[in-house]
Amino acid sequence: MYFITVKNPKSRIFIRQVLIIYLAVFLCSIANAQPLKKFGSMSYGVREGLLSGHVLDLAEDGNGFLWISTGVGLQRFDGKTFETISAQTGLPQTTHLSLFKLKNGNIWLNDENGISMYDATAGKFKQVVSFSEKKLARRLPDKKLLLAGTYLTPLLETNQGVWCRDGSQKKFICINKVSGEIEDALTVPDNMRPVTSTYVKGYDNTLLYNAVHFTLVEVDFGIRKIIHVYRAKSADQHFSACIPVSKTDVILTNHEGISRVNITTGNILFLTRYPVLYSKQIQNTSLTAMPNGLLVLSLNNQLFTMNADNGKVLYQVVNQQNDLFVNPGYISDCITDQYHHLWVVSTAEGLKKINLNNLGIRYYGFGKLPQNFNRCIYADKKANIIITGSLFNGFSVFDTTQRLIKHFNLPTDAQTSCILKLQSLKYLLFVVGHPGVYLLDARKMQLTSLPEGFLGPFKPSDILYQTYAQCLSDSTAVLFCNLSWFIVNFSKNRIQFKKGTLDKEFSGAIMDHNKRIWLGQTGKYFVLSGKDFSLQTAFYLPEKVKIQCFMEDSEKNMWVGTEKGLYKIRAENGAVAVVYQQKDGLANDCIYSIVNDSDGNIWCGTNKGISGIYRSGKIINIHSSDGLQGDEFNTNSCAKAGKELFFGGINGVNSFYPDSIQKIGGQPKILITDIKVMDAPLNGNPAFSTRKITLPYSKNIISFTFTALGRYTPDEYTYQFKMSGIDKGWVDGGNSGYARYALPPGSYTFEYTAGNAPARNLQHKNFILITITPPFWRTVWFTALITLIILLSVAGSVNFYYKSINRKTLRQMEVRKTLQMERERIARDLHDNIGAYTTVLIASVENLAQDDAPVLFNQRAQNIAENAKNIMASLHETIWILANDALTITDFIDRFKVYANKTGRNFSETKIIFKENLVTDTVFTPSESLDLFRIMQEILQNAFKHARAKTITISVNSYHDVCIAIKDDGIGFEADRDYPGNGLFNIKYRANEAGYSLRIISGETGTEITLQKDKRLVV
Repeated sequence: MYFITVKNPKSRIFIRQVLIIYLAVFLCSIANAQPLKKFGSMSYGVREGLLSGHVLDLAEDGNGFLWISTGVGLQRFDGKTFETISAQTGLPQTTHLSLFKLKNGNIWLNDENGISMYDATAGKFKQVVSFSEKKLARRLPDKKLLLAGTYLTPLLETNQGVWCRDGSQKKFICINKVSGEIEDALTVPDNMRPVTSTYVKGYDNTLLYNAVHFTLVEVDFGIRKIIHVYRAKSADQHFSACIPVSKTDVILTNHEGISRVNITTGNILFLTRYPVLYSKQIQNTSLTAMPNGLLVLSLNNQLFTMNADNGKVLYQVVNQQNDLFVNPGYISDCITDQYHHLWVVSTAEGLKKINLNNLGIRYYGFGKLPQNFNRCIYADKKANIIITGSLFNGFSVFDTTQRLIKHFNLPTDAQTSCILKLQSLKYLLFVVGHPGVYLLDARKMQLTSLPEGFLGPFKPSDILYQTYAQCLSDSTAVLFCNLSWFIVNFSKNRIQFKKGTLDKEFSGAIMDHNKRIWLGQTGKYFVLSGKDFSLQTAFYLPEKVKIQCFMEDSEKNMWVGTEKGLYKIRAENGAVAVVYQQKDGLANDCIYSIVNDSDGNIWCGTNKGISGIYRSGKIINIHSSDGLQGDEFNTNSCAKAGKELFFGGINGVNSFYPDSIQKIGGQPKILITDIKVMDAPLNGNPAFSTRKITLPYSKNIISFTFTALGRYTPDEYTYQFKMSGIDKGWVDGGNSGYARYALPPGSYTFEYTAGNAPARNLQHKNFILITITPPFWRTVWFTALITLIILLSVAGSVNFYYKSINRKTLRQMEVRKTLQMERERIARDLHDNIGAYTTVLIASVENLAQDDAPVLFNQRAQNIAENAKNIMASLHETIWILANDALTITDFIDRFKVYANKTGRNFSETKIIFKENLVTDTVFTPSESLDLFRIMQEILQNAFKHARAKTITISVNSYHDVCIAIKDDGIGFEADRDYPGNGLFNIKYRANEAGYSLRIISGETGTEITLQKDKRLVV
């Protein structure tokens, strides 16, 4: 410490004046400084899928989707994914677009070429105005001509249409919202011409803008005239941002600060100067109205909230680490969505979504987030002290306003473990590693390491990562260490440790109100009782899961947190009363810490936020978007001070009052974002507007992706869905809005919903009707047809059965008839051939008996032998023909040639000629072959014996059918005359039986007999 001694009185007066000036400046800066208020936020940049960190414009459509315009493209954000929109019909350009939201939720997108509209219901684009179209080159109501090529920017929607400014800012032009035609126009006087592109919507049909000569102009498009003009006194009062707060008053920002102006009277009230900025030069400002009557003021890259009535700046909006949301760069604009989020548009860092749904969640931490990985908390609100222990970053002391008082570093290998209060403003801080324990004097803010022998049997090696301190009274505590426990008695003058040993390791421990020790392991826990805790009772959980923490509630029930749910145990018998898991509404199954509030409700830190289980059975969840340090919390890092609860996580410590959390509510809007059939996008309407789907049976694999838009991010909601006819009940989809089914033919209803937790009685749900058409063989008409066919088949089978019996009877009769006919034919054949030969043979034998001459005897004996051979040959021919099932005409003719040549040797004076034209090798049946053979044989014998022919010509033709002609040059005969014997009769009969027509031509020059089948071939 340095002291200054001043001997000259004048010098003392000078120093006093200087100190007064410095004090005044300091007090002014303190007075102008704003308190900080922390809010949870999400950042969206190029890494998260944004095309560019420089966002030009932002708008929310009627579905809750966010549209983002950048210099490199247009995107739509559904809360999870940034979808890049390509140029298409109705949207010729996607870069450097200005966005304007209509009252019906549609979006107008304009550039230098025209205006397009996005229909939020149909999900399609339509070009409303093309600046090159001739319909823009028309006379307006004010008799002036608007030429094609004019650039228009939408500003205000009225019942008449959308009022736009032209590129010269000399006219306001009204465009019909449906047809794109010009409805009206208003010319701006030169002395009220806009000088900036800043236009602000006023009340009703009015528009505010900054004009020349430092004027603020209000135009009423309902009556088509300028109604108010406010002229600033100087350039410093020329506004850079303004917002109406009533029909007559606006709040505006200028170089001096914030003012309130009555636009009707022109009265101006200076409200306040700007808060102290890191950069004194104001580059950019904006004002955004909030639903709760507050305004958000952006100054360069800082955000403040202010009272809309008096313009008073209430606090500066910062993130959980007290840092600015945008750094570097500037805030170019802010908008609020329908879920009360503030979207901040920056010039370099993309988008920031700030959750202004304030639940009063506080944050304790400093520096970079990883440095705040919390292991233990002690909340001493009476002493205005909150002590937190970070894993490798020592201990930090905060006051209850979250201000860091002091941070104590530890050796690099020391890990914080637990904290125990000894007396007022004195605390024992346990660490893993040397020296094991420190004494914190919070009054002096001094941290002293205690020597090893100071604490009796306690040694630093007793402290491990899983060490828990539990206060039993104002002077007694229990400390659970590795394979040991200590009863700690403390007073103002001394600290005494009494050591006990454990025969098993544990993952969680607690001492209940009956002074019993509960030790948790994987899948089981032990209750130790008795004077020296020698009595052990083991209990087993339904599943083999790791126990991580215990908590005894006011009704003496034991709550056990595991890696797979929260168990409520009845202490008197160790029975599991109930199990809570994610499917029941918890944020996550992994339970790290448990604490109960003053109303008996249970709160637990999980791997996905904080869950609260109310005595009524209601379950609510708090997530990082509500202002938590993150979603993941740490084992046994929790505390309670009065009605305030504390939870430690990987990025620091949060605290809140449960009463303020109860206002969490509101059903999110659930939208289908993608439908795929056979893993390919479904063509047709946009997924979110699809209400009915019809698919063929061959494309029956369908999947849905759906999202929830609300106060939380989509992955913090719990999704449920059900497919009627497939699912027996609602399916818990967890935090993923995705379902996939393979559906058999039929009709289905797919229902889906989302909420803060799974609901038992679902009131808010959406649905899609699905029809899978069956294959044709499973349709009604096909079933009816098959039934008819079966009936007809049965009837036909019965009819066929009886007909077959009749046919069998007929066949038997026909067979008997055929056999009879065959017998008769064979008899005729035998008569005609063998009978004739036999007759000759008999006559020869008789003659031989009467002949005594040796010469005649020999001759007649030779004839007898010849006739016997003929009999045998005839039998062989008959047998050969009947032995074959079918004979070709070629085989038939070849056989007949053999016969003819053999017979002709007995008639050497007769010449036999064969002519064949066999185009097709026709097949004969045995009966047909035998009939033809006997006919031809009879004709040939007659030609030899009776006609005394010199030449016999046999012609055979086979093309479509068969034609056989036998011609001789003998003496002929009269065809119509009756001759004795059966020769001619048999020829006619056999021809008719074989199905051949018979033609006989006979005269003095010879005889020609023709056999032709069906008369189809003429020879």
